[in-house]
Order: sequence, then C-alpha cells, then structure tokens
Amino acid sequence: LCLRTRYEPDFVDPGPVRLVLLDDHKVGAAANRIARARTIAGWRKFAPALEVWMGPGNHMTVFQQPHVAVFAEWLRSKL
Repeated sequence: LCLRTRYEPDFVDPGPVRLVLLDDHKVGAAANRIARARTIAGWRKFAPALEVWMGPGNHMTVFQQPHVAVFAEWLRSKL
C-alpha cells in the first residue's frame, strides 16, 4: 500500500502488518502528529491488525547509530 498514490488494494490483510513511522525532520511536532494519524488511518483500512512502531531518527538517520540499534532490537522482537 502506498498512501501517496491512488492505488488501493482490493483486499484486507488480516495481519499482522508492521509499519515503521519516523518523524519528518523538516516539519514540526504538530505536523508530524497529523501525518502519523493520517498514515495510520490509511493503513488500518486494509490492515486492521496493524502494529505501528514510531522509531527514533528520520528517514535518513534510522539506519545509522544509535538509531539503527533501536530499530534492530524492535525488529528482532517481531521475528
């Protein structure tokens, strides 16, 4: 599912579906809260058992230390 396109699946995934959300460092806290809520609502329509993890860092830094260690620990706990 890509929320930035017009595509919508024609099925509901019973899950679990895991979604990683990171803040956009270019906008403030309020804009990030609104974007997260909108994204989660969009995914939940097609994945009602959605598990959301809000990680540290941003799109560019999540795979760098120290953020990658936190992400790896969360991911290990889900496998």
